[in-house]
Amino acid sequence: MAWNPQKKPSQGLPDLEAHLKKFFKNLFKPQQPTPAGQPEQPKVPVKAWKVYGAIAVILLGGWGVSGAYQIQSGQQVIVTSFGHIRENSNPGWHWYARFIEQKYSVDTTQALSVNLTESLVSKDQAVLSAEFSMQYQITNAKQYLFNVSDMQGVLQQIIEAKLNQDVGSLTLAQLLGDNSSLEQNLQQQIQQVCDQYNLGVSVKSIAIQNIQVPDQVQGVLNSLQGAQQASQNLQSQAQSQAATELQTAQTNAAQIIAQAQAQVVNAVPKAKQQVAEFLAILPAYQQNPQVTRERLYYDAMEKVYGNAHVIIVDTNSAVNLPAGLLQAGSNPSQTASAPALTNNQSSAAQTSAYARWKEAQASES
Repeated sequence: MAWNPQKKPSQGLPDLEAHLKKFFKNLFKPQQPTPAGQPEQPKVPVKAWKVYGAIAVILLGGWGVSGAYQIQSGQQVIVTSFGHIRENSNPGWHWYARFIEQKYSVDTTQALSVNLTESLVSKDQAVLSAEFSMQYQITNAKQYLFNVSDMQGVLQQIIEAKLNQDVGSLTLAQLLGDNSSLEQNLQQQIQQVCDQYNLGVSVKSIAIQNIQVPDQVQGVLNSLQGAQQASQNLQSQAQSQAATELQTAQTNAAQIIAQAQAQVVNAVPKAKQQVAEFLAILPAYQQNPQVTRERLYYDAMEKVYGNAHVIIVDTNSAVNLPAGLLQAGSNPSQTASAPALTNNQSSAAQTSAYARWKEAQASES
């Protein structure tokens, strides 16, 4: 069948715009009186109710769709309805009644921070300023949202209280040094307060930076730092010198121990030899004690005077006999000086001369 351009093709759905125009036209059109004998006509056309219902369905569908939300991993959602609180942290799609219920969403993986600059007083009454930074995360959305009205303000008050308490127990020199122990202590104390009041946060890190002191104190601090550096240098030098001295002492001790061990090794055979010699002389001494004693005496004198220049003095006589005169065949009564004996002269001759001199002294007395 040929298409007729004058006639619109039939459509499955009604013309919404035309129905709306007709509906509002009839809605504000004055009602005509119904002629006598005819049934009363409806004030609103029957097709307008379909449009009205369609609008209601669209609005209701839009409201229903607007209440759908998706929870990502690491998120917590709180839905409140007439004072009732409902928590949900399961990932996926969920729904709530918009305009009737209120939805709050928090990210428990996001790092939040509190930064402030605080004036402090140390234990030694030094005034200083420091920048403080705290990183934290939300662990319980319900506690974080509803237990306090101003979380940032509450955390700042907790930080200020604990910071003044801990800084007031430290001197200025300690604060200008390593603050890692102070930061750890502050983190533990702040976390304890947050847990005590159920704030629903976890303190991750504490940082104290840019500690500044008044200009009047800065010169003294510079001198103090210079003295500390000089002290550290002296300590390093002393430790190095002590290590060197210790190594030298250990080396000398090792040498002394080695020498002592060598002497022990040599002394034992020597002592055994002396014992053997003594045991060899013992029978002769037992037979002739006087002769053996004199012989031992002569041997001892031979060893003593063999390599020495001495003068023999007899307390019973006025004669002082130089050792140089103790030569074989010499007259012991002569007092004239003579050259000293050399080391190569026979010690046996000296012993013989000394024996003759003793006999001469005995005969004179």
